[in-house]
Formats: sequence, C-alpha cells, structure tokens
Amino acid sequence: VKDLKVQVIYGLEFQAHALTPQTAETDAIGFLVGMQPLKYDSRIHIIGFDNENNIINKNLLGQESPVFLLW
Repeated sequence: VKDLKVQVIYGLEFQAHALTPQTAETDAIGFLVGMQPLKYDSRIHIIGFDNENNIINKNLLGQESPVFLLW
C-alpha cells in the first residue's frame, strides 16, 4: 500500500520537564528530553528517528543535577 502511514510511539518512564528538537542535525530527526524524577537521578533521553525505516534509536544519559532546560 503506497499511502500507508505508520505511527511510532516512544514512552518515557517519568514526566518530561524539558523537550527540544535536535536542530544541529539537518539530515536526521531527533529530540532531547529531560526528566527529573523525585526519587532517582535526572535523565536525558537522546531520541533519533529513522524516517525511512520507522525505527527509533535512543541513548539515555543520567546526571545528578536537575534538568530544567535543554537547548
């Protein structure tokens, strides 16, 4: 089917406190998502999307300080 639209979902463990697109990469689709859970270290998800194959790639970074802003 030529016009088939595929939906892709990425779930987070906790509520996001900061979200920004990855604008430095013009050939790729990507986002940075910062979370600040109350009982755990803060986390930054680096999410990439392969538009041709509908695949999500992710890297997870942990840090001790809170994540309020990403740019």
